[in-house]
Parts: sequence; C-alpha cells; structure tokens
Amino acid sequence: MKVGIKYCGGCNSNYNRNDAVRQIVERYPEIDFETINQDVYYNCILIINGCGRSCAGHKRLKANNKIFINSLNDINELKRKIKSMI
Repeated sequence: MKVGIKYCGGCNSNYNRNDAVRQIVERYPEIDFETINQDVYYNCILIINGCGRSCAGHKRLKANNKIFINSLNDINELKRKIKSMI
C-alpha cells in the first residue's frame, strides 16, 4: 500500500508533527510512506495539520482515502482506519 504524507505550513502547531509521523511510519513498516507528489495516485494520503484549522491544501491530491491528522488524538483513529485498508 502506498501512502502519501502532506504537511501544513506549521504556523500554529499544537504538537510535534514530525514525531507523530515518525510514530506512524514505525508502527506500519509494511506500508510505503512518502512525502506527497502531486502527480502520483495514492491508496491513502495523510494530511498532517498542526492544529484544528486544517489548512493544508488537498483538493488536487489524488487518493482513495484522505485522513486528516490535526492532533495526537487523531493518531488513535488513524490506527483503526489503516487496519480497515490493509
């Protein structure tokens, strides 16, 4: 499974987005994670927002699923969603 990662600009981060992504990547070694490439179609895109404004642009990104991570609490929900996709 190929998963793209899209970050917001980080102007108002309430948590360490890089640490959150590192946790996700380490938890799922069987998934091919990569920084988003607008020309690639992904099974899923993780949109990593630093706060609840969810300002990271995603409309032009191509994927079967888009999952928004706006806080560390969203990582628990992500686990459930990834399980259903694998």
